Amino acid sequence: LLIYNPHAGKCLAETLCREYVIPGLRARGVEPAAIPTQHCGHAREIAQTSALEGFDAVVCMGGDGTLHEVVNGMLAREDGC
Repeated sequence: LLIYNPHAGKCLAETLCREYVIPGLRARGVEPAAIPTQHCGHAREIAQTSALEGFDAVVCMGGDGTLHEVVNGMLAREDGC
C-alpha cells in the first residue's frame, strides 16, 4: 500500500509517483495500490481504515507530516496491525 501526498516536493510528488516510483516498483514485481491524500488528516484515515490483507508493507511518500499521519493511523488501528 503506497500512501502519498501529491502536493509534496513543490507539487512534484504526483509526477514522481506516476512516472518513476510506480513503474520502478512494477519493474521489480511489486504491484502497488497507490492512494493520493486529498486533505489534511487523510493519510491518517487511510492508514487507520484500509484493509491490509494482501499487502506486505505500508509505504508513504511525502513530507514529515505525511509520515506522521501514517504512523499515527497505523497505531490507532483497531486490528493492531
